[in-house]
Amino acid sequence: MALNSREIAILLWGGGLLLWASWKSKDLRKSLGGVLRAVSHHKILIPCVIAGAYAAACVILLWKFGFWESANLKTTLLWLLTFAFVTMGEIVQSEHGVKKLKAVVKDTLSATAVVLFIGEFHTFPLWAELLLVPSLVVVGLMLAMAERMPEHTIVLKPLRFIQSAAGLSILGYSLLRIAQDMGGFATVTTGREFAVPILLSLMFLPFLYGLMLYAAYENAAVRLRFSMKDGPLGRYAFWRGLISFRTDIDLFRRFVRDLGLHDVADQPTVNRMIRDLLNLKQRESNPPAVPWSLGWSPYQAAAFLSTHDLATKDYHRSFGDWWAESPMKRIGGGLFHDHLTYRIFGNEEAATRLKLVLNANLPGTPDQSDAAFQLTALALTEKALGLSEREQLETSWDTLSTAPRQFGDVIASLAHDAWGNELRGGYEQRFELRHAAHVADGWETS
Repeated sequence: MALNSREIAILLWGGGLLLWASWKSKDLRKSLGGVLRAVSHHKILIPCVIAGAYAAACVILLWKFGFWESANLKTTLLWLLTFAFVTMGEIVQSEHGVKKLKAVVKDTLSATAVVLFIGEFHTFPLWAELLLVPSLVVVGLMLAMAERMPEHTIVLKPLRFIQSAAGLSILGYSLLRIAQDMGGFATVTTGREFAVPILLSLMFLPFLYGLMLYAAYENAAVRLRFSMKDGPLGRYAFWRGLISFRTDIDLFRRFVRDLGLHDVADQPTVNRMIRDLLNLKQRESNPPAVPWSLGWSPYQAAAFLSTHDLATKDYHRSFGDWWAESPMKRIGGGLFHDHLTYRIFGNEEAATRLKLVLNANLPGTPDQSDAAFQLTALALTEKALGLSEREQLETSWDTLSTAPRQFGDVIASLAHDAWGNELRGGYEQRFELRHAAHVADGWETS
């Protein structure tokens, strides 16, 4: 359980700053009390207790097979605090729990884990760690601010150099000490110290998966209580959906969303919606070919801008119309972020209107945002129509807002709307590819 000099330095600085801030600020003391009360709430406390019991069972299993001993207790407790509890919170809050679990496995088995272990095997003397820890924290904070604020990009390279130099120094010092005493490093105890966090992380995955399912279904039940006035029908919909979709959390969430979008009055309607979603999922897995006369395949169109981080969510019906929208993509920095959004519209068979929207704030970075918008619009054109059409559009981009371009069955147009006031205003740019098969719908202004 002995702490190394880096851990002692972190505890001294962290504890000292916390005590100083608490002594200076009455509001902070109240906030800390609120945090303690929140942590002790049964919805947080009970899962943590269960997680602790599960982790203890994993430790006992490792001990029984000779992979754990009492010397690994400190490492195990640190793993529980810095990995298990933190990852639990991330899994519960994430909309993409399965992707998060895959990322956990990737990080656990990556070369980074080896580098971190070696870098922490030997630490500097305490006086050096007391200087190093706050210095690295300050550099990290400055780097995070510089990355978010374009006006400070000039300091990015120096800060990254300092951070890299510090990391290499820490790693180099530890490697040097290991080389001087290879016999003390190449031991079974060292192997256990390295393997225990990895084994525990992998063994903890089933618990995280179960927690992810529980949290998703609990949130769905809460949403249904608010969206469906008929209590018995809402309970029927929940259990019927749970039986039908089982561990497919994404499909279950879509089911709950659709229940809120449509006026569901009876059990046969619930059953029909479940059948429709299962059929839609099957169609998404094996998208049918869509004749060009009808438009684009909605499942292909949804991924046209995936390399630009603008892939849409599921294509679905809402109030009679079919559409899908990407998450907002932030551009630049500053207090008010500009952002891009990609949307597709159409009918059940085909997407007939593709739309890219830029929402720009005057305090943001208009030049950078406009350039990103144009580049993304040209990329969309290339994916939707072809390289030749992209090149033609690029040459006529400056006149597109007043003279839309015709590319066979598709019209490309650009619109610009100003909004806001002099103090905090902004504008919206909309690039659109409209197929001849498009029929006006309720989303024309979207």
